[in-house]
Amino acid sequence: MNLYVVQSTVSDNYFCILSAEDGSDGLIIDPIDARAALAVIDENQITPRLLLNTHGHPDHIGGNPLIKNTCRVPLAAHDGDQGWIGAIDRILEPGDTIQVGDTSLEVVHTPGHTPGHISLYTPGHLFSGDTIFVAGCGHCKFGGDPTTLYQTYANILPRFPDETRIYPGHNYAVRNLEFALSLDPDCQPAKAKLDSVRGSSGHCITTLGEERSYNPFFRVGQADFAQALAKTHPEIPNDPMAQFLAIRKLRDTW
Repeated sequence: MNLYVVQSTVSDNYFCILSAEDGSDGLIIDPIDARAALAVIDENQITPRLLLNTHGHPDHIGGNPLIKNTCRVPLAAHDGDQGWIGAIDRILEPGDTIQVGDTSLEVVHTPGHTPGHISLYTPGHLFSGDTIFVAGCGHCKFGGDPTTLYQTYANILPRFPDETRIYPGHNYAVRNLEFALSLDPDCQPAKAKLDSVRGSSGHCITTLGEERSYNPFFRVGQADFAQALAKTHPEIPNDPMAQFLAIRKLRDTW
């Protein structure tokens, strides 16, 4: 499978284009910058087969009309976000698969940021949209629900192995890591990651294993994180869901 991570020129988004080794079976994920997507498709002689939205926020679906009209491909998404997306040609359900050459990608329902948010998984790779960021997660201010997002983190994401690479829709690494260290100033993995990304540009590479070591939304319920919170935010109860909801609310205004 060929994988292209594209930086939008019209927003702070990143999105992915996948294809088979010979350029067939092109899958375009959340192409907010349709012209940048088309340039990658043309340069790499990709034959698009499917357009997919991880969720329905405008900064992920804005390129849909031009991509659909130019590439003549169907649009796939979860119907939980149809109110934002509009007409969906292929309704995706959890456990569905999308084939890109010899690679099968599993549709994983990861709600919380939005009701119909999905991610795509194939061994070694998770295309997580706005569910996971480096040291953070997507907010729930526009149609989302933080309790549902907690359930995604508690019950859905743990099944994926540490070595899985994450492809988030935005790079907020520096600010998120600074927030993580405000909660746990002694978190050495967060300090090391912040040193590595500060001053860098472009897409920030991460893995689930890394995120589990410093991302506060993965660390809820861990004893060392609870001890840190008891010092920095003693008002937060020592309960995983309460911790998650409290730090999500803190991050919204931090």
